[in-house]
Parts: sequence; C-alpha cells; structure tokens
Amino acid sequence: MFHLFARSALAALLLTTPVVLPAAAEPLTPLPPQASSRPVTPAEAVARQYIAAYSAADWDAMAPFMAEDFVLVDRTSPEFGGQEFRGSEAVLAMLRDFGKSSRIIGLFLDFPVVFESAGIVVFTGHVNTLSRAREEGFGQRWRAEQVTILTIRDGKVARHEDFANYSAPVITREPLM
Repeated sequence: MFHLFARSALAALLLTTPVVLPAAAEPLTPLPPQASSRPVTPAEAVARQYIAAYSAADWDAMAPFMAEDFVLVDRTSPEFGGQEFRGSEAVLAMLRDFGKSSRIIGLFLDFPVVFESAGIVVFTGHVNTLSRAREEGFGQRWRAEQVTILTIRDGKVARHEDFANYSAPVITREPLM
C-alpha cells in the first residue's frame, strides 16, 4: 500500500512541478576534460597497455595481456558481422592475417575518454586506421567514431568488443613519409 501511495505522490509531484529547460539558442555547458590526475586502476592500466599495442597493430605486443580464453567481437563490422573470435592464439592469428591482407600500418586509436568500473574499461573516441595503398608511397586513412570495451579478469584482457561507425567513415588518401 505504501508503494502505491509513494508512486501516486511522486506522479503528482512530477505533474505539478514546472520543468525549466534552457532556451534553444542557449548552449549547454560542456563537460570538463577528463581529469588526468585521477588514479588509474590496475584494470585500466592493463587495458591501456593492451590498447597501445592494438593501436600500433603490434599483435605480438598484445599477447601478454590476453587471457587464454580471450574473446574478440565487433558486432558493428560488416565484414565480421558479429562473429566472435575465441582463444588468444586464434585471435592473434586472425589479426595477423587481417593486418597483412589489409596492409595495415596502424590503427592509431584516439580515445580521449576512458573509464573503468568493475573491471570493465571503456574507451571512446576514433579509430584512424592507416593502410598501405596499392599506389607506391601512399596510404589510405579510414577514420570513424569508435567505442572499445575491454573486460579485465585476473589482470588480463578476457574480452574485447569494438563498436565502430562503419556507416559513415571518412576515407582519405595521403602520402606516406
């Protein structure tokens, strides 16, 4: 009975309390940049080292951070279509093949927002993949919004999930230095 009364009282309060919204032309105050002085958790430290190797397309450097039962999934990829790749050795072999066939120089991840909670580390920003173009001396840049979520278990990355905006990448041709 109390719950019914509390819900009715809350509904009455919400219906009678005026809501003041900012004017349409009034800009919202942006959130402050992520504080660099906040402590980095052990899970986030592992995730950042793993992401640095992934960003550099240094598959061998990723290996020590991966759990044996590691899982990689990219449900947004038109190529992989949500397929899960299981086992650290199998995933590394797939990444090596992908890197070679796509002529990947690096993923050059730009993740300005990173946070960790309960062993889940979330990276938000952009992927800036650079691949060697067929034309000598040139590369192809593929840039899109991306979220990467890593699950850390026992000091290792157990699960890696990528969510990229494959529907609207910016693709450019650029000279290689």
